[in-house]
Amino acid sequence: MNSDKSPGYIWFDAEFTSINLETAKVLQVAAIATDTNLIPINEINNHINLKIRIEKNDPISPWVKENLGDLINECLSSEAIEITTADSIISQWIEGIFGKSNDDIFKRPILAGNSVHNDWYMMRKFFPKFKNYLHYRLLDVSTLKILWKDWGFNDHQFNKECLEEINEFYLGENITKLDPHDALFDIKASIAEMSFYKKKFQLDAKKNK
Repeated sequence: MNSDKSPGYIWFDAEFTSINLETAKVLQVAAIATDTNLIPINEINNHINLKIRIEKNDPISPWVKENLGDLINECLSSEAIEITTADSIISQWIEGIFGKSNDDIFKRPILAGNSVHNDWYMMRKFFPKFKNYLHYRLLDVSTLKILWKDWGFNDHQFNKECLEEINEFYLGENITKLDPHDALFDIKASIAEMSFYKKKFQLDAKKNK
């Protein structure tokens, strides 16, 4: 076994009150744990999906108001939780899957997602406990997306708006509906997209042998 192999990936996505990350607050966080083959770990309890409490006077961008109205209402309700509570819940969830935070940062799971540097920034800002369970590196699907297009591997682009294609490549439970701008759905689509690139790169490698 390769001792340098990652213990797994924490796929993470968040929805915010604004794209201005300096002032934005968190509305929703979701996470899924997978192994390095992109298979969800612990199918029964393999994800987190939390709505974060906001106040009525918190500024929200017009785009978010228009596209995430239901989520905003949930975040204003009594069912939403404080962000410090969310930090503890996610940390306990990771510990249940990967064990206590390893003193060796290289043996911690890696944060993964699409344009995940934005989520990494907000995670470091609002989720200090969560941060201590993670490797310092990031696995960004967007990197492969850019290379796939720019290096001309294939004319076909992964379609995150096609439920059939997402389910073809997502290795967890079947997804029943498209739900863009929902953090949990976006994670599953990102995992499916990474699985798409993995399969295509492997096929190209076999052709070139």
